[in-house]
Amino acid sequence: MLDKESRRGGLLTQAGILMMTTNGEFTNPFYRGAWVAQSIYGLELKLPANQEIEALKAPTETFTIKDSINEHRNNPQCASCHSKMDPFGLAMENFDVLGRYRENYQKFVVTKTTIEVTAEGKTKKTERISRKFEPTTKVDASTSHRDGRPIVDN
Repeated sequence: MLDKESRRGGLLTQAGILMMTTNGEFTNPFYRGAWVAQSIYGLELKLPANQEIEALKAPTETFTIKDSINEHRNNPQCASCHSKMDPFGLAMENFDVLGRYRENYQKFVVTKTTIEVTAEGKTKKTERISRKFEPTTKVDASTSHRDGRPIVDN
């Protein structure tokens, strides 16, 4: 049994489902939402004949995945399908590509520093490289159903 504070519960927050519905580099609410719409709700999503699927823009510190989706949804040809699937995908945006819960997006930072090392009376300069993820923009997973009811994170 899950405790009250758990972010897990049911099928959709299982790491395998969350991992299966990303591109492996960053989360993609299009993929996640389309999977839920088709596999859980049985909705039929068809790509218009004259339309190509565009790659989702990677998030930056000032441009989130939600911004990318909203930009894409402004295209009337795309809006009809995206109104069916995007709310499901956005509601799962707090889970990263591995299915871990997160409050912020992250960027990978590599820092090089020069240090002096003295051994056996000799001083030598060497580079130390550190690699880490640093939080950036807050994840905005707020969304609503097509009829306007908010999808609330409980």
